[in-house]
This record gives sequence, C-alpha cells and structure tokens, in this order.
Amino acid sequence: MKLSHLAKLVQGSLLLSLLSNLVVVPAFLASDRPEFVLTLLALGTSATLLSSGVAGITWFIWQYQLVKQTADRGVSIGVSPEMSLVWWIVCFANFYMPYKIFRDLEQALTGNFGKSSAIVKSWWFFWIFSSICGRTIDLKLNLISVVASVLTVTAAMLAMYVVGHFTDLAEAHEMGAPPQTF
Repeated sequence: MKLSHLAKLVQGSLLLSLLSNLVVVPAFLASDRPEFVLTLLALGTSATLLSSGVAGITWFIWQYQLVKQTADRGVSIGVSPEMSLVWWIVCFANFYMPYKIFRDLEQALTGNFGKSSAIVKSWWFFWIFSSICGRTIDLKLNLISVVASVLTVTAAMLAMYVVGHFTDLAEAHEMGAPPQTF
C-alpha cells in the first residue's frame, strides 16, 4: 500500500479517536445527572478503545513503511523499521526513543541536522503529557480527566499533522524534490 494511502487511514483513525475523547467534556459538565454521565462515559470509553486501537495499528503500519521506505532509499536513521516500533513498548525508553526516531527521520529527509521542528516537539510534548494525565484518572470524573482529554485531542490533532508532514517529506525525497521544512 502506498504511504500516502496509509497516511490517510492513520489520519482518519486519529480523527475518530479525537472525537471519542471529546465525550469526557460534556460528561464533566453534566455531572449533576449521573445516569447521563454513565451513558456518555460508557459510549465514550467504548468508542475511544476501538478508535485508539485502530489508530495505533494504522500508525504502526504507516511508521514501519515510512522507516522502511526511507532506509530503502539509502537514508539511514540508525534504527530498523522493526525497532522503530519496538521502542514504543519498551518501558521508560518509550518516553524518548519514538521522538528521537521522528526527529532523526525529519533531519535525514530534510537535511537539517542538529535541529528538530516545532511540530515534532509540540506533538511529542502533548503526547507525553496526555499519556501521563490519562494514567492519573480514576473512575470518577474530575478536572484532570477534562485536562487529559484536551491534551489527548491536541496530541491527536498534532499527530494527524505529523503524519501528513512526514508522508510529504518522504514522497518529496522519493521524487528528488528539495526538502521543505517549517
């Protein structure tokens, strides 16, 4: 499958995940109606689990293809396509290594070594902090759950942009076009 087609699948699944996370905010605002809150949370949790699973799988397929195609063109980032995925699940290393892989990919595809774009840094910042906040939530609704949802939505929007950005970089590199940075 072409990288741009995979990118559209990832972006679509991230959008579904983003929308399902928005359920927490009305649930928080309607906390005086427990039956409504429980219904919203049940629907939101089911939708979030499903859409997050699909987003994760499509992200892994896209990332694998991105790293593989980059390596096939002779651009090395010092990690195999398989290891680029493994770093997401290695405890503590997953706080830094996926960011490093995308930073190195961007630098290799643009030729701008030694610096990372603001979009990659922003995406990673929001991803890490939404993950941390998401793990501090218990079953009752509170302000932290709303903050976690806002951070997750922001991280998902930035991730959709990152997917498009890296897909464009890889396709421009494949065609021999000059790299574009922002």
